[in-house]
Amino acid sequence: MLSISDRRVSGRHAELVWTRKGWQVRDLGSTNGTTLDGERLEAGKDYSLTPGSVLAFGDPANQWTLVDATSPQALAVSGLGLRRAAEDGLLALPDDENLEAVIFELDPGAWIAEVDGEPRPVKDQEYLNLSGGTWRLSLPRFHEETLALRPHQGVRPGLQFEISRDEEFIRIWFIKNEARVEVPTRAHHYMLLLLARARIEDQASGLASGEAGWLYAEDFCKMLGTGSHLLNVMVHRARQQFARLKMGGAAGVIERRRSTRQLRIGIDQLSVSPIL
Repeated sequence: MLSISDRRVSGRHAELVWTRKGWQVRDLGSTNGTTLDGERLEAGKDYSLTPGSVLAFGDPANQWTLVDATSPQALAVSGLGLRRAAEDGLLALPDDENLEAVIFELDPGAWIAEVDGEPRPVKDQEYLNLSGGTWRLSLPRFHEETLALRPHQGVRPGLQFEISRDEEFIRIWFIKNEARVEVPTRAHHYMLLLLARARIEDQASGLASGEAGWLYAEDFCKMLGTGSHLLNVMVHRARQQFARLKMGGAAGVIERRRSTRQLRIGIDQLSVSPIL
């Protein structure tokens, strides 16, 4: 929401919406009207915007130019004026290398902040206090038509792990809709393998899907021989990798349980086999 301090601007003046046609503007029946490229808009009607479109609300002389017409992304602004935008749906603060928090949308309209590995819900315009300062979050609130554009999540994805005898080499295949895509090898794949094995073992023992595979972060760090900060970085990089493979809901590749310090791989269709 943008508030303009001008008596000629109505309380609910206009709205910008991301739809199948891109960004659109709609005047909400304002008293002094909305103009697009100098032309007054008909109230209640949608008008398409492109880079360079010039808008004015109430006062035709007070103009706003659309510079970036890409889809809405989460954004954070620090008290020092630093800006960070989400990449592939993941907003890392203060940045990818000095990771303290990651913000992502777990379900439509449900935003989560993981601060030092602990997840909690957050809302638009909420403040996060981190060691380097305070950040204000700007989180998109999507129109119903925008939500309809999102990929259908009905088909559950799967992961296939193929490992060498000494486990020095791990190959991962991402499976969805009968497509099989090899995931480029990364250092965090061993972490994914351990999480996959834990879930496979729990599922084989008959444990319910909702309870299978959970490990305490402290115990898992000992298994990996690493600290909690590096674990959080590996989790973030794993999510980034799957997001860049256009895997819907990539933030859920690794799940965390609130107030328990537990985590698990968020995919239940798993297999591990030797490389032949």
